Amino acid sequence: MDTNPRILEDFKAYRLSKEFTSYEKAKFVILPVMYEGTVSYKKGTFYAPKKIMDAFLNLELYDEELGISAYKLGIYLEDPLIFDSKEKPEIVIEKTQQRVSKILTHGKLPVILGGEHSITIGCVKAMLKRYKNLSILILDAHADLRDEFMKSRYNHACTSARIRELSSEVVQVGVRSMSRKEGERLKKEKLDLYFAKDFLENKETVVKEILSKLQKDVYVSIDVDVFDSSILPAVGTPEPGGLDWYSVLFLLKELSKRKKIRGFDLVEFSPIAKFHAYDFMLAKLMYKFLGYISVFNYQTSI
Repeated sequence: MDTNPRILEDFKAYRLSKEFTSYEKAKFVILPVMYEGTVSYKKGTFYAPKKIMDAFLNLELYDEELGISAYKLGIYLEDPLIFDSKEKPEIVIEKTQQRVSKILTHGKLPVILGGEHSITIGCVKAMLKRYKNLSILILDAHADLRDEFMKSRYNHACTSARIRELSSEVVQVGVRSMSRKEGERLKKEKLDLYFAKDFLENKETVVKEILSKLQKDVYVSIDVDVFDSSILPAVGTPEPGGLDWYSVLFLLKELSKRKKIRGFDLVEFSPIAKFHAYDFMLAKLMYKFLGYISVFNYQTSI
């Protein structure tokens, strides 16, 4: 794989006119954050933003479900943040926070492509400074509630623990793997966490309950291992028993209908060389979510 990914150049050469890709006019700003410093199993998340954007360049940009083309609200691709794997996650988090804050200052909706899940901490820090009554919805196979892992409090396995220190308005969905200590914490503190099994058995009821626990403004972090490993095995730590494509879309659509989405990230994708179905799937997921936001948050019909 290319160790010096050309993302922005390829995007600028895309078939969309400047009318839909200029920063000034764009409603959505995509920020690639290329980092995999604390990944503990299968590596490769560094390359995920490039692979997702490569696939995006080959999507049909008309959404047959919604009857719109979300790109007409404007999509701008930022210069990527590129980090060496030896960089400390604290530095990555700080620099990610700075870039996301800048996007928010300009009134744009940030879409962050990781990279490992630890980058979400920086995203959430920026969002909380901008929106005081913000909820964070985390889709993830893993609880990520460890206080420390592999001698780091900012390991990707500690992401939800760090985010819960920043805000009490956190809901986790799709979990099906945790340590004993994490399980004990869950029982003791009665955290808002929904297991994948319970979600799949009664998703309409569970989604209503999830929505009732969220503030009007929501930031969404999608660790893509929330999907069942038979659908998306290309992740750092795959887990069986996860959510399917339409269940995730159902949640994101209902969320967009009833809440104001202020930003989201896609993290923990580990591409498989010469196998593009998973790249395409996540490019499609990103664009579907942008479609829901366009229709239900911005009432667009374009």
